[in-house]
Amino acid sequence: MDQALRWATEIPPVTRYWSLSIIITAVLTSIGLCSSNQFMFSIERAFGRQPWLLITSFCYYGSLSIELIVSVFFLMRSSRYLEESYQTNKSLFPIKKVRQLSPRQWREMTKWIDSLKTLDYLYFLFLVCASIVAVVTLGWHKRYFTVWKLGPILNDAILYIWCKNNPDVVVNLMGVLGVTSAYLPWVYTIIDVLFSLEFQKDVYELFSGRRGSHLERLLSFFQKVATQPYFWKVLIRYGVGHFWWFLGNFSPQLFYNDQNDERRKVQEKEGSRRREQRLLWESKRFNIIQYIYGLIMLPPWYRFLISKVSKMEFPDDQDGTGEHGNDVLVQDVEVDLENEVEVPDLEATENEDQIEDAEVATENDQVRNVEGARGTENQVQDLEVDVENIEH
Repeated sequence: MDQALRWATEIPPVTRYWSLSIIITAVLTSIGLCSSNQFMFSIERAFGRQPWLLITSFCYYGSLSIELIVSVFFLMRSSRYLEESYQTNKSLFPIKKVRQLSPRQWREMTKWIDSLKTLDYLYFLFLVCASIVAVVTLGWHKRYFTVWKLGPILNDAILYIWCKNNPDVVVNLMGVLGVTSAYLPWVYTIIDVLFSLEFQKDVYELFSGRRGSHLERLLSFFQKVATQPYFWKVLIRYGVGHFWWFLGNFSPQLFYNDQNDERRKVQEKEGSRRREQRLLWESKRFNIIQYIYGLIMLPPWYRFLISKVSKMEFPDDQDGTGEHGNDVLVQDVEVDLENEVEVPDLEATENEDQIEDAEVATENDQVRNVEGARGTENQVQDLEVDVENIEH
């Protein structure tokens, strides 16, 4: 019992309570205390007299079954790893406010970021859930599809994001089959579709039909599949998952790393020529995209915290401001400070080099003197030999 309790406490809070709520709703519907209609998503009721369905629809996967256990297992694995590694991107903070922070104030802000990881992950799940509700509502109004259980869609979106962030991890499916995480979402989708009753029914009609040619029956099969709920569920799962994965990984580089050198120069100095005016307008539009992106992706409490931290005073700060627009610059400052502590004595190094050069020169002179002495001895020996020859 203690070991099970210890294992449960090791699971991050958001993943732990989410998994627990799924099990509770499954037990309540299995024993008959609650009806499944009280948890499933309905647009008319969710945006009417039962707004709690916007939350409970993500916590209901169905009654107790083997499929539910497998879903909770994948949920706990993918959501746990994603929650443990999730951290708010520091480039999302307003650049103007960050530049006003000193290195000590920025280190204090970094501590807040590390301590609020759980709350930041909950905010990220809120954004993903809101996008799922928006897509499902749009599909219902356009009469494309109707989805009653939003929890499995969120689970698959989280699984997709985790697999995209860790594409080289090998995952064992129930201890039988090892699959690289880059292909895990598609393997899971194929298994889910193959065991779907709607898909099995469509395949049976394809092979048992007697009307029309094989090509006509095949085209009719694909047309019917494109209108089935399981097809739209797959599109929603990986469409939403890929969208938020892209925003979290590639968008900061696209929105904050302006690679147009001319536009960056115009941002610093406005010109009067037509070409500079065009580039200036592009830079303003670029800044608007930055602002909207940061407004959505940055949790709202950080705007309050950064104002609070900017008002803090520390004794080791010489000035209340600094030119540290992001964490990279702050890290460079810290490295410079460390290098200043261990600065070598350049004068002593130069003196040592001069002494070494003098020693080398002395050794070279000695070698030359020895070689000169040897040459003189050889000349004397040659003269003695010549004298002896003359005498003979």
